[in-house]
Amino acid sequence: MNSGVSLSASQRPLRPERLDALTGLRLIAAFCILFAHANEWLTPFSDYNPFHNGNMVSIYGMPLFFVLSGFVIHYNYGKLFATMRFRWAAAQFLGARVARLYPLLLACLAVGLIVDGTFQWIHPHPTWWLELVGGFLTMTQSWFYIIIFDDHRLLMENAFGLGWSISTEFFFYLAYLGLVFLFMRLRTPRATGIAWIIFGSAAFLFFVECNIHLVGISAFAQQYVPNYVSETENHASSFTRWLFYYSPYTRIFEFVLGCLTAQFYLQTAGRPIGDREQRWAKGALWSALAALVVIGFFYLSSNPSPRLHNLVLFLHNNFLCAIPIATVIFCAARYETRFSDFLCHRRMVLLGEMSYSIYAVHTWTLRIFEHEPTKFGLTAGADAVARIALGIAVTLVLSTATYRLIEIPGRAKLRGFFAAAMVRAMGDAPANTRGKPGSSAGEDDGDRAAARPAVEGGTNAS
Repeated sequence: MNSGVSLSASQRPLRPERLDALTGLRLIAAFCILFAHANEWLTPFSDYNPFHNGNMVSIYGMPLFFVLSGFVIHYNYGKLFATMRFRWAAAQFLGARVARLYPLLLACLAVGLIVDGTFQWIHPHPTWWLELVGGFLTMTQSWFYIIIFDDHRLLMENAFGLGWSISTEFFFYLAYLGLVFLFMRLRTPRATGIAWIIFGSAAFLFFVECNIHLVGISAFAQQYVPNYVSETENHASSFTRWLFYYSPYTRIFEFVLGCLTAQFYLQTAGRPIGDREQRWAKGALWSALAALVVIGFFYLSSNPSPRLHNLVLFLHNNFLCAIPIATVIFCAARYETRFSDFLCHRRMVLLGEMSYSIYAVHTWTLRIFEHEPTKFGLTAGADAVARIALGIAVTLVLSTATYRLIEIPGRAKLRGFFAAAMVRAMGDAPANTRGKPGSSAGEDDGDRAAARPAVEGGTNAS
């Protein structure tokens, strides 16, 4: 720590148990997005494109990041809010999360402002440029529907378009400051399990209803939303696309489900696992994975049910995969299976630690291998395979550099800065423990709750 604050042995934070399987899942989430974008951006065939189906894996990447984020946040910080005074817990929580996100975000923003030529806006459109930079610096760009230029472009798509998920994630963190106390009111596994089922079912049905009334929602928005863009005008920048895919107001359901999953895990983690529970867990895990495969099938094909295909096309924007993904996360964290062993492999964990960098830098690395549209053929297909492979390889190399040179040192410096500022403003951890400040029991609880997150995930998205 470079904060200038010396901690005694009893004050040094203890880390929560490390869940390597979740770090492996972070890699899967990042790779789904990387592979989907490589298939989409590097295979611009004008007639027939057999690589198009490779985009399908993108429907898993975002929900996995957001549900996993909810799990990891509550797993690492739930006890912090239970044992420490709110102002201390909130400051430590937000400081740790900003330290996690900000260094790489600033680096990507700086590159994007130059690469996308946004400085040319300053003379004719200074307000747009200030809104763009201000949105990124405050991590709020996805919170607002802002359209610029005549091509109906979303403001947040410029400079570092993939940063929308960081903005949405930051909204989750602010919401968690209040939601955490609702989660802590669930004091038994039974109560948490019932809440998980009710919330998951209600959220899923809510989005089904949104799909049924989508025309009415669009008509209402058209009356009141400035610069409204319809699906027919521009799908990517349409209001309904922003509302149901980009905005934090609909994506937060995935985050909450992840938090509830973590609450259930924490309440059951100390219980021994019997043979019957192990068998049920394996069945639940493979059923959830099978459900994700079935979802992918109906996403790609309108047979045998066009209505179900259209419903899947809408629901994949938000909550469609959340319930099976939450099931997979819980099973991977709690049970030893071949799947969890795969996730815990040393290389999976190593690359999972770099998932934020993998997600962030691929928007630049894949551009190197883009080319003009052409007709599909054997040679062109082989060239596309080579471009995809090289794009992924270069992404992994560059993300290794950004992880080691930007993420790690930037995070350490910011965490040290925030830690020193907290001690100056509020005193040390024992003085901010709930109940009996300064007591040995309170000190242990506070320090354990203040542990540096061992599993930091869900901060990157598509």
